Amino acid sequence: EQVLIKFSEKESLEYVILRPTNVFGEHDKSKKLLNFFRSLKQKRFFYLDKSSCVNYVYVKLLSFAIIQIISSDLFSNEIFNINSSCAIEELVETSKKFLGLTYKTRSLPSFPVRFAVFFFDFLPKRFQLVNSIKYRELTNKKIYSIQKLKQVVTLDEKKMLHEGIRNLINHYQTLGLL
Repeated sequence: EQVLIKFSEKESLEYVILRPTNVFGEHDKSKKLLNFFRSLKQKRFFYLDKSSCVNYVYVKLLSFAIIQIISSDLFSNEIFNINSSCAIEELVETSKKFLGLTYKTRSLPSFPVRFAVFFFDFLPKRFQLVNSIKYRELTNKKIYSIQKLKQVVTLDEKKMLHEGIRNLINHYQTLGLL
């Protein structure tokens, strides 16, 4: 980003920088959400904090925003966040709906989990049920606002998040992974 900004100052180049959060989609080689979906199916997912936030962006929403910016010539030397932030409870319940699951997801008490995480961090990775990095992910409260982007591009990020989860689950089921 800094190289582009400096170059644009020198050469009078207009730009837009999009900062996507965790991009997911059907052809993601890392299969980012597969283990999460599997843990839901196997009833092995537990909340650490239902109000925690997740910041994912469906690849088709990102693509749509890029196309809109290019086709509308919105190069204005701006930096925009792009994602579909939601409470982890919304991600879990939406995923369970598309997986056809109806059980109630349980929560773990905070203090014992934090205490256990401290000790798990000293174990080799293969023995860690949860480590401090995963714990921070599951208790994150940070949201990356897209209000600035929504002033120049019309987005329905919640609809796209739900569509992305549905499409990804269908894709994994078609491949026999779920």
